[in-house]
Amino acid sequence: MKYTIGIHVVLAVLVMAGGQASAGTAVSTFIADTGLLTYSYYGGVTANCGRAAVSGPTVTVIPVSSGGTVTATMTLQPSADAGAGIGLIMVDQYGYSVTAVVYSDGLVVLTENYFDRFRTAQFPFPAATNNYLTLEYSASSGRATLTLNGTTSVFLEYALDGAMSVYAGVISGGPGAFSNFSATGPGLPNYATVDTDADTVADDDETVAGTDDQDPGHRPVVDAYGATITALNGAIVVIPAGSLPVCVMNIKVGAAASIPPGAVPGGLMLSDVGLELEPDGTSFSSPVAVTLPYLEADVADLEEETMQVFYHDGADYSATGIAGVAIDHRGNKASFTTTHFTTFVLAGTPWDTDGDGIGDLWEDHWFGDDDGIIEPTDLDLAHELSNYDGDDYSDVQEYNLRDFGFNPLVADGPLPIGAVSALIALVAGLAMVGVRRLRRRTD
Repeated sequence: MKYTIGIHVVLAVLVMAGGQASAGTAVSTFIADTGLLTYSYYGGVTANCGRAAVSGPTVTVIPVSSGGTVTATMTLQPSADAGAGIGLIMVDQYGYSVTAVVYSDGLVVLTENYFDRFRTAQFPFPAATNNYLTLEYSASSGRATLTLNGTTSVFLEYALDGAMSVYAGVISGGPGAFSNFSATGPGLPNYATVDTDADTVADDDETVAGTDDQDPGHRPVVDAYGATITALNGAIVVIPAGSLPVCVMNIKVGAAASIPPGAVPGGLMLSDVGLELEPDGTSFSSPVAVTLPYLEADVADLEEETMQVFYHDGADYSATGIAGVAIDHRGNKASFTTTHFTTFVLAGTPWDTDGDGIGDLWEDHWFGDDDGIIEPTDLDLAHELSNYDGDDYSDVQEYNLRDFGFNPLVADGPLPIGAVSALIALVAGLAMVGVRRLRRRTD
C-alpha cells in the first residue's frame, strides 16, 4: 500500500493585496516566474511556460477562512520522476491536513492526518498525466472529497473535525509540475486582478516581469499560450502559441519614435508610419500577424495603391520575410505577417511630386512613357490648369474621375450619375493640393 505525503505542515501564509469578500477566488497565473504559489517548504516552486515546476518536497498554501465549502483545483502534469506524488492540500489552523495526491503510476490517494488519526481512501487511475484534480472540503458536513476529471472520486467523512478555518494550497513529495491552480471559498480574500492597461496581465505580474503596466503594448507573453497585443497606437500583433524562442518573453509594440533613414527598394518614398516591435531581432518559429493603422496625413504624399511594408535592416530597407501584405484603403490599415521583430515602415510611390493635384502614376501613364518609372518630363503636360483634350473636364477633374473611365486624351461625354460624389471629393482634393503646396513652401 502506498501512503500519501504525511508531513505535519509548518504553515506559510502568503500575504497578497486585495479586498475581503464573503466568497473569493485565488488563481495562479505562472506568467513570469511569479504567481500565488511562491513559498516552498523544502523544495521550490517556479514558473515555466505557464506551468509551475516543483523541484522537491513542497507545501504552499493561501489562507481561507471557511465556515462553508472550500474548493481547490489544479491540472496535473507530473513528470516520470514524480513518484513521490503531487496534489492539493487543505490545512486547519493547527497544521493538521487533508491531502489529495496523484502519483506517476496513477494511484490517487485522499489522506487525513489529524492528531493521532490517519485515514486514507484511494483508487487506481492509470496514466494520471494532465488530469484535472479537485479537492472540496465542507466545514458544515465535515466531508472532504477528491475528484479526478469531474467523475471518479472518493471522500472521507468528518475530516478535520469540521474545522471552520482552513488553508488551501499545493503539496508535492518531489519533482513534478502542475498548472491552473485556483481556490475558492467563503472568507477567501477576493484577489481582484488589477490590470490598469487591460492587456490581460495583472499589474503585479508586470511589475515582477519588468513590463509597463500602463501600456497594453508592453507585456510578458508565455510561449505556451501566445498572445494578442494591442498597442496604444492601435497596432495589433498576434503571436501564435509555441512560436517564441524562449518560454517567457517581454514583448513591446508601439509607434516608431522616428523613421530610420535608408534606401528603399524600387526608389519608393518612406511614409511617416513606422512600428517598432521589440525585442529587436527576435525570430519566431511561426509567422506573427501584424495590423498597422495609419492616418491619411501620414501617407498624404504616397499613392495608397502602391504602398508596401518594409523593415529596417540597420542600414537600408528590405521586404524579405514579410508576407501577406494587404492595404485596407478605407479602413486605413496595413496587415502583414513576419517571422522577426524590428522596425517596420510603410512606403510607396510618391503621390504628386509636382504638387498639381494629379497623381504621378496617372500622369506617367497618360503623358509619359508608361514604363512605370516616374520621370520629371512625365509631369509637364498635365497640371492644375490644363485641359489636354479640350473637353468640359480639366485634367485634374479627369484624374479624380479616373475610376469612371475618363480619358484625358479623348473628349469625354456627359458626367456619369455615379460621378457626382467623386466631384464632391474633388473639391476636397483641390483643397488638399493647396495645403500640400503651402506645406512644401514652408518646409
